[in-house]
Amino acid sequence: MLDTFMVEEQLSWEKCVSVCTDGAAAVTGHRRGVVTRIKAANPKIAATHCMLHRQALASKSVPPDLHNVLEVVVAAVNFVKSRSLKSRLFAKLCTEMGAAHDRLLFHSEVRWLSRGKVLERVFELRRELHEFLKEHKPDLELFFSDQQWMAKLAYLADIFSCLNGLNLSIQGCYSTILEASDKINAFRRKIDLWVHKLQRGITDMFPNLSEFLDTNGMGVDFMLNTITSHLISLNEHFSHCFPDTDMEKYDWVRDPFSCDMIASGLSGKAEDELLELSSDCTLRMRFNQQGPAEFWPTAE
Repeated sequence: MLDTFMVEEQLSWEKCVSVCTDGAAAVTGHRRGVVTRIKAANPKIAATHCMLHRQALASKSVPPDLHNVLEVVVAAVNFVKSRSLKSRLFAKLCTEMGAAHDRLLFHSEVRWLSRGKVLERVFELRRELHEFLKEHKPDLELFFSDQQWMAKLAYLADIFSCLNGLNLSIQGCYSTILEASDKINAFRRKIDLWVHKLQRGITDMFPNLSEFLDTNGMGVDFMLNTITSHLISLNEHFSHCFPDTDMEKYDWVRDPFSCDMIASGLSGKAEDELLELSSDCTLRMRFNQQGPAEFWPTAE
């Protein structure tokens, strides 16, 4: 089907330089995978794994005690939204209690931003959920009465909000792999900083958790090991999913007019061409106005 499309649109595989996939076996298989078939048409094509998908995979794993919190949240949301009558009663309760929202959000594994949005909404409506479940589902209400459990929910809402923010920041039509790699590296450095701050009892990087602990006169000690182990594991997953985020060798792409020609790693002919380009004052002015994403496709 893909090859048929290329033929119908009069596109040549020889002009294709790269293909990005989600890493599924059907796509990357060595014998019959899509990438293998594409490389049969053009061996020079580079295959990459989508950075958005890799970020979603790296974010997916949580330790058992935090996963239990997620399961309870999903159960509570499903209970409220299982019937339209329950949804209407809950919406009316939210309105009466002056909540900013009057409905919960469904969780979907295939929607990468879903988990963070669901957790954030449940934490915002925690008081309303507590009152609703007290009357309609007492076994779930017990969790929303447990301050330590609620603190874990606050942390999950915060960390997945951060992960959602990272995911959104590397999207966009002018987003490049260089910028995305920088943001991934920055996030990993943030995780290291957060671990050190938590060990000193500082939680201000997690606003929901910090406010909840302060309001209820609690410290973070009871869940310190849980959070730090999750953050360390998260960093390890990012390291595994993003082993290739060192992009210094591509500094000439970021700014061809001030990069180190010797460190560019280009071949002799390409290095000569880059030197000529970097000496063109007209192109320099255009680069300063457009930026790399718009400049390079029009550079001659």
